[in-house]
Amino acid sequence: MVVSVAQVRVEIHLHTTWLSMSMSVAFGAVAATTVKADLWSTFFASALPSKNLQPLNIFSIVAEEQQQTTCNDQDVKEIQAAPSLNVITFDEGVKPLTCTDARLTELLARVNAGLKSYPPELIEEGVGGAYLLKDEKGEAVAIFKPSDEEPNSPNNPKGNFADNTEMKTGVTPGDGANNEVAAYLLDREHFAGVPYTNLVVATHKAFFDANSDDDTLKSKIGSLQEYVPHESSCEDRGSRGFAVNDVHRIGILDCRMCNTDRHLGNILVKNEGANVRLVPIDHGLCLPTKLSDARFEWMTWPQAKQPFAPETLKYIEQLDADADCELLKSRFPSISDKSLKTLKICTVLLKRGAQAGLTLYDIACLLCRMEDLDTKSELELLCEKIEQQLHNDSDDDDDFLARLIPEIDGLVSLHASKGK
Repeated sequence: MVVSVAQVRVEIHLHTTWLSMSMSVAFGAVAATTVKADLWSTFFASALPSKNLQPLNIFSIVAEEQQQTTCNDQDVKEIQAAPSLNVITFDEGVKPLTCTDARLTELLARVNAGLKSYPPELIEEGVGGAYLLKDEKGEAVAIFKPSDEEPNSPNNPKGNFADNTEMKTGVTPGDGANNEVAAYLLDREHFAGVPYTNLVVATHKAFFDANSDDDTLKSKIGSLQEYVPHESSCEDRGSRGFAVNDVHRIGILDCRMCNTDRHLGNILVKNEGANVRLVPIDHGLCLPTKLSDARFEWMTWPQAKQPFAPETLKYIEQLDADADCELLKSRFPSISDKSLKTLKICTVLLKRGAQAGLTLYDIACLLCRMEDLDTKSELELLCEKIEQQLHNDSDDDDDFLARLIPEIDGLVSLHASKGK
């Protein structure tokens, strides 16, 4: 049977395994057909450059153009019966359930309505593929970043292709989507203000594929982040009017995640009456598998050298790296243990440094390569020292951290005494 399909659907898919899957999505050039396990597995094998990208929850935005598509009778029934928002359980086939995430439901509904009139727009800024999504009024509502269009990926529409080599030391193409979501998850109590972020599968012809023409539908997995209206980025104005606590909150997140790309362009400035609020975005280059050239441009701001406020110190004290690692493993089962180790090391430095009275700037100086990018940081040197002591005979992070903590205590005490 030949049917005419003209619709935009939003579907939320609850992922249980890569191998036993059946979902109703638009896939490649085949629109609105049920994608069985073999085709879905092929999609993930070909579209995902990183084996670590294994979310437990996949939220799917499906945009379908008017076209003639060959479907069987069962396919037609599934298309007609599909609600605008549902949950798929793969072990039981297609089964509508209730989405309890009101914020996500609203965001996807707005994107869903907007895709009828406004296709995804490739954002010119940046070195990877990122698409602006609008609502039915034409207002920006979200940013979608496909994992296979990240820097150094073959499908990067900006031409930054280097055969899947690392985007930064310890961060490979495809890791960025996970890291965007990880930053939102690790931003406990929304302390730093990372916008709502989740993983999605999106299908649209506007996305870039080096091996497909412009009119071909492409299915992509990537990060979807809620768009935050703003007046500018920090590149466009001086830091004088920024609140000390705002700078500290962003800096704390950057230090915890060893952000290797915190520049002024990825801190947004949003006016709120007589005040401004800073909003951190672009966390794809966090959580490297090894300590490397962490980069924090806020280090040049005077706020970074101010003491932490009591409520900020309380927040740092309550951080739990073990709980954070469990959270990330629950969402990304194949996340690298080395990335989690980086998170633990940096959290220890942050907590011990704050406890010793160091400022955010002082702590960042221990984490960053201060002389030049080829001269390792003091924290890197400490970690290498411990690894040499262990002679690489132990993969036990607890053993490593047990040896590292007193070394960090000595290092922060030395810096604290210099500051007095």
